[in-house]
Amino acid sequence: TDLVIFDNPYTFLKAPGFRDYNLMYAADSHLTANIGVMYIQNAAPNGPASWVFAEAPDRQLRWTEWAEWLRAKNDTPIAEYHHIVWDQPCFSDSSLSTVVGFPIFPISWAFHGKGRPQNNATWGHMHHDLVAPLMSMADVPLTGHVSVVATGMPASKVAVRSMTMRHVTNNGTWPARWG
Repeated sequence: TDLVIFDNPYTFLKAPGFRDYNLMYAADSHLTANIGVMYIQNAAPNGPASWVFAEAPDRQLRWTEWAEWLRAKNDTPIAEYHHIVWDQPCFSDSSLSTVVGFPIFPISWAFHGKGRPQNNATWGHMHHDLVAPLMSMADVPLTGHVSVVATGMPASKVAVRSMTMRHVTNNGTWPARWG
């Protein structure tokens, strides 16, 4: 279990500082979402936050149905890419796609495998350099009961990484530098 909620989460989610966010989730790393608990609010049905929740399972289905292509690759690390259909990488990639405004796959298509550390590092740095400038960090103040509920101990603030979400399109042209 990633998280157990023993109190009303809306006390926290609807409080000043958080009520203006459309999509919230914990981060496992700088680019990877931990989707043990996610929350979406005040999101347009055709907006980018809603798109993430539609796109992530759609990516899982597309890759699952294309398993023959993956197995046929003459590249063992890619042929063993069962993790590309995992929920967390698909959600992370879909979410990050809304940050840059076009489809990207930094987590699902990371080049894991023996003999691939340099490729994996290059891939990770390339996507980090693309996304990081579009993120901002802020301290959100916590008051009263929320200060204990949110952190498990009295706290006056919590660090929050935020990103502006955009509608995803590739404008008919896929950027060659992304493979």
